Amino acid sequence: MDTIFSIILYVIILILCIGLFLFLLGGSLFVGAIGGFFIGVFRGFANYFSALFANLQLRK
Repeated sequence: MDTIFSIILYVIILILCIGLFLFLLGGSLFVGAIGGFFIGVFRGFANYFSALFANLQLRK
């Protein structure tokens, strides 16, 4: 009877550890996706405006 409780406790702890790992993995992926989105947007704006100014300088 004692071994059944220890096996159940082991399985519960294992499930909790896997759940914590997946939660941290998902959170880090979400934070990385948000950061990558903003980096892409701001770098895209920088490239757009630098190309725009280069085009305006060529027209002068």
